[in-house]
Amino acid sequence: MGSMSWIHWLVFLGATAVLCAALYPGARILQRAGFSPWWVALCLIPGGVFVCYLLLAFVPWPALDERRTEA
Repeated sequence: MGSMSWIHWLVFLGATAVLCAALYPGARILQRAGFSPWWVALCLIPGGVFVCYLLLAFVPWPALDERRTEA
């Protein structure tokens, strides 16, 4: 059992790397849309992705509002 502990750490580190690689692009997209990148934390909650999709679909995007006022 003691020899398996390094495998558990390796799996944990791999899962953490995959999670960070998946959440970083989402945070960048939210930032470019004018929202806080912390909204990506909703993806960590079960059902949070669905809530995030609904909010992004029906809430006015701040970045688009800025473009309209500039033109």
